[in-house]
Amino acid sequence: MKKTKKMLAVFLAVIMVAVVSIPAFAADETYTITINNDKDGHTYQAYQIFDGDLANNVLSNITWGNGVDGAKLLTAPKSDDTIGSKFGECKTAADVAKVLETFANNSADLDAFATLVGSNLNTVAGTSTDAGSTYTISNLDAGYYFVRDSVAVTGQDAQTKFILELVKDTTVTPKSGTPTVDKQVHDEPGDAEAGHSDGWGETADHAINESFQFKLTAPVSDDADMNAYEHYYVNFVDTWSAGVTFEKIDSVEVNGTTLSLGQYTVTPEDPTSGTSMNITINDIIPYLGEGNDLADSTVTVIYSAHLNENAEVTNVSGDTDNKNTVYLEFSNNPYWNGEGTPDKGETPEDTVWVFTYEVDNTKVDGSNENAPLPDASFRLYSDENCENEIQLIFDESKGAYRPVKGEEKGVEMFSAKDTGIFNIIGLDAGTYYLKETTVPAGYNEMSPNPFVVTIKATHEEVTEETCNVTLTEDSTMNNEIVNNQGSTLPETGGIGTTIFYIIGGILVLGAGILLITRRRMNSENR
Repeated sequence: MKKTKKMLAVFLAVIMVAVVSIPAFAADETYTITINNDKDGHTYQAYQIFDGDLANNVLSNITWGNGVDGAKLLTAPKSDDTIGSKFGECKTAADVAKVLETFANNSADLDAFATLVGSNLNTVAGTSTDAGSTYTISNLDAGYYFVRDSVAVTGQDAQTKFILELVKDTTVTPKSGTPTVDKQVHDEPGDAEAGHSDGWGETADHAINESFQFKLTAPVSDDADMNAYEHYYVNFVDTWSAGVTFEKIDSVEVNGTTLSLGQYTVTPEDPTSGTSMNITINDIIPYLGEGNDLADSTVTVIYSAHLNENAEVTNVSGDTDNKNTVYLEFSNNPYWNGEGTPDKGETPEDTVWVFTYEVDNTKVDGSNENAPLPDASFRLYSDENCENEIQLIFDESKGAYRPVKGEEKGVEMFSAKDTGIFNIIGLDAGTYYLKETTVPAGYNEMSPNPFVVTIKATHEEVTEETCNVTLTEDSTMNNEIVNNQGSTLPETGGIGTTIFYIIGGILVLGAGILLITRRRMNSENR
C-alpha cells in the first residue's frame, strides 16, 4: 500500500511538472522581424535591449536583455543633453522602459536613446538573411530589440536609421534617405536648351576661350529621418574633358548661406591645369541656417570655366566630347560622430555637354572654275557695321583660326597659298560678318562684302549619357568666297591714239627718207 502511494505521488509530481511546463513552452516561442528593403548589400543585426514576457503586445516583467550593457545604458541617458532629465529617477530596466513608453514613435527623443543604445551593445541576437526584396531576422525571443546595419553600404544607398521594435512577428520598413546630384551649364538665355529656365540646362554652346558657368546642385532627401544625422558630409567629385579649362569657384552655398574657402575645401588647390576636382564640405549641418532641418536642404556650387583649343569643334549635326561629369559622395551612416572619415555612399553620375562650332571657308577664283585663290585677307565681326571685331589667331596645330586667349593679339586671316582655305574654329552660335580687307591683285572685291556667316543650332540631352546638336539648313558652315578677275576696259579716245601712232610713224619714216635724199642731192651738186 505504501509502495502504491509512493508511486502515485511520483506520478502526480510528473503531471504537475508537465502542467507547469506548458506556459514555459509557450514562453519559448520565437519571432521574426521582416525588413522591407529591395536594395542589395545590407546585413542587419538585432540586439535585445529588454527581455520580458510578451502577451497581447505588452512586454511585462522587464529586465535588461543580453544585447546591451545594462549598467552603462542605465546611466548614459541621464547625462544626455536631449533626454537626460527624463531618466533621472531610473534605477532598473523596467524604469527605463516606463520612460520610453512616453516617447512618440520616430521622435527626436527616441532617436537620442537609440544612439545611446548603439554605443553600448553586447551580444548579437540574430543576423538577417536576404530574401530578395526583404531581409529577415528569425528565432528571436520576446523582447524589445535594436536593429542596425552591421556593415557599411555603398552606392546610392544609406545605412538604416536604428530600429527599435517590440518583437512579435513584425514587419518594418527602414528609413534611409539619400541625396541626389544635378549638374547644369549656363548659356545665353536666347540660345539655351529648350525646356530650361534662366539659361541653365544640360547642354550649351560657347566660343573657345569664352568664360561661362557650371552649377552643381545636391538636394538632400526630404525624409524626416534624415534629421537623425548629427553630422553630414558631402563631396562633389567633378571631372571634365581635355577641351575644358577650370577657371574659379564662384560660390558655395548651403540653403542659401554662402560659405567661404575654409568652410569648404577644393582639391587640388589649383585645378586650372587638371581635369578634375573635389569640392568638400566636411559637415553641412552648422551651415543649414536657423530653423532649417537637414531634410530637404540643398547644397549648391557654381564655378566658371571655358573651352580651350583642345575642344572638339562641330561642323555638322551630332554629338560632342566636350563634357563635364559629377557625382556626389555623402554621409550614409546616421550615427557617424563627425570624426575621421565617414561611411560614404555615392550618387550616379550626371553629365552636361558644351558645343562649339567650325566654319570652313575657301577663297576661289570665280573666273577660273573656282580654283583656289590665295592672298586675300579677312577680319570677322559680330556686327553688320563691322565695328566689333572677333579677335582671332592662327593655331598652327589645328591649321585654322580660333578666338584669342590671354595676351594673344588678333591677326588678319589670309586665304592659304595652295588651297585658298581659311577655316575658323571655336565659334558660338550666332550671326557673324566676314569682311574682305585685302583683295588679290587683278581681282574685284567679293560681293557682298561683308559676307554673312550664320550658325543656328538647337542642342539637347538625349539620354543620361548622350547629347545632340542640330544645325539648321540656313547655317553657313561651309563657304566658297568668290572673287572675279577685273576686266580690261577701253581707254577714252583709244582708237584715235592708235591712228595717231601709225601716222606719226609714217611721218617719221618720210622725214628720214627726205633727209637722206637732200644729202645725196647736195653731194652731187658739189
